[in-house]
Amino acid sequence: MDKRRSHTPGRLTRRRLLVGMGVTATVVGGASITTEAFSSVTGSRLTNLNVADDPDALISLLVNDTVRKNNRGLLVEIENNTTGTVDFSVTLDDPSHGTLYNNNPTLGAGSSQRVEITAEVKDVQVPFTIVGTSPDFQFEAARETTAVSGNTSGAVTIDKVKKFSANDWDENWTIRTVKVSSQNELDRVEYEVTDSNGETRATRTDTASGTRYVRKGQGNAPAITLEPDDGGYDVQGGTTYELTVTAFDVQNNFDSVTRTDTG
Repeated sequence: MDKRRSHTPGRLTRRRLLVGMGVTATVVGGASITTEAFSSVTGSRLTNLNVADDPDALISLLVNDTVRKNNRGLLVEIENNTTGTVDFSVTLDDPSHGTLYNNNPTLGAGSSQRVEITAEVKDVQVPFTIVGTSPDFQFEAARETTAVSGNTSGAVTIDKVKKFSANDWDENWTIRTVKVSSQNELDRVEYEVTDSNGETRATRTDTASGTRYVRKGQGNAPAITLEPDDGGYDVQGGTTYELTVTAFDVQNNFDSVTRTDTG
């Protein structure tokens, strides 16, 4: 049994940064550093942080460029690429701009969390602040998105995702029907399954082309099957899993929906 959780058209920008413009990192020992990105550390208490390119950064921030008034959707996805646990807090600079969900996650090494928003404004910039704290460091990142009218049509639309199932007897997850339409050339469709702790258990990326992507669960458009990324992982009965489907066009416009099912 699948349940609709959110529907988020817009554009996203993957910024694999620990710190960047408007971001200050405070390192144990009192030093404050403003730079582009941290990727590696030396010393037992992170007293030395080095700059590197995006793919090697310790904290990944996936920021949604637009959010829609009166629609719950993605604001930012945070990924912890450090080897320890980090406590995060996401707050709106102006609380009247909307309501946040899942905005105080504690993320273990390698885990991620989607922070969502229901905007209560339109045609304005919505600035927000991300704070990360661990026993060894603290940082603060300033970001913003744009709130738009709730009836704005996105360039990419996920028209249907049906019959998401967590199959503990087959040790996999299946989605019978996925339909995507786009105003521009499609690029890809990404699938991710996370468990109740927010840990990613399965991923898949399908290359897409043209203006439609269709999986009908039959014939030459078969159902989607996701196997665990970790071959030793068993799908757990009684555990609720969340599926996120995100479709992109060649201009990086996207639409994203989530579904849940209990094994």
